[in-house]
Amino acid sequence: MIKTSATQTKGNLTIITNGFSSDSLAKIDEIKYYTDTSISKDLKSKATLIPDIAYYLAKHPSIETIKIYGYGLSKDELKKLHNYNIAYHPADEPAGILSCNWNNELAENEMLYVQGTYNNPSTKAAQLKLTGFGVALDSLTIPAETSTTFSLKNSLRQRGRAVLNLIATGNNDTVAQEKIPVQVFPKPPLKLLTLTSFPSFEYNFLKKWLYENQYPVAIRSKISKDKYSTDFLNRSTIKLEDIRQSMLQKEEVLIIDQQEFEAISSAERTAIMQAVTQGLGLVLLITEPASSHPL
Repeated sequence: MIKTSATQTKGNLTIITNGFSSDSLAKIDEIKYYTDTSISKDLKSKATLIPDIAYYLAKHPSIETIKIYGYGLSKDELKKLHNYNIAYHPADEPAGILSCNWNNELAENEMLYVQGTYNNPSTKAAQLKLTGFGVALDSLTIPAETSTTFSLKNSLRQRGRAVLNLIATGNNDTVAQEKIPVQVFPKPPLKLLTLTSFPSFEYNFLKKWLYENQYPVAIRSKISKDKYSTDFLNRSTIKLEDIRQSMLQKEEVLIIDQQEFEAISSAERTAIMQAVTQGLGLVLLITEPASSHPL
């Protein structure tokens, strides 16, 4: 049994929740209760545990008003109180990083965004800094006596797992800190399609280089009228007899020489240009500047 000089006002129930202030707790004259066992150590026997609030209220039908101090009750607990008058006394917003989120899985060179909300009740500005790999990656200033959103960013190149740090400093002291774990995956190489009017030395050199650097590439080379040779390096085979937009949508870059571009059918040229407007990269190797089919 907890001995206390506090009294229970008839018809009232006082509940302490997470986020309560020790100073405000001392000013509450009524008997105090709590439902969250995680705050029992912080309360230091200054309140009594209610394991089941619905059961407690059923046993005390005279209660009409429930006073709540701190951050409040959970949604499930609040649903049980809809028939009661609620007097909510919210806790002061805590200082420091209130919320923080980031894209923790990235491709190589993809931009990392660390965003959230910071509360700076101090009369002096705070510095918020994102650090990692021994250097500062980005930083900003949080004005004094301000609660505001923040956004820090950096393009990460180091592959693998890493733990960055979000550090807030004020008066040359660290006032808040958050670990930012990330994982950077190798950026997949571009899928390439090459269309050549003949298998030249330059294309053979390019083909070798692309293969050695693990690029998935499909190559179609004309060997005579309406006859082609095909090569598929670091990828599965696809049909290259006709160049269609549906096929081009699965590629990222098309390399084609001027002679082949002028020789293909108008339907194929139209398919290529439509794919380009939808994001396909196009490398056109010019041999004769005065082309009869300008882009």
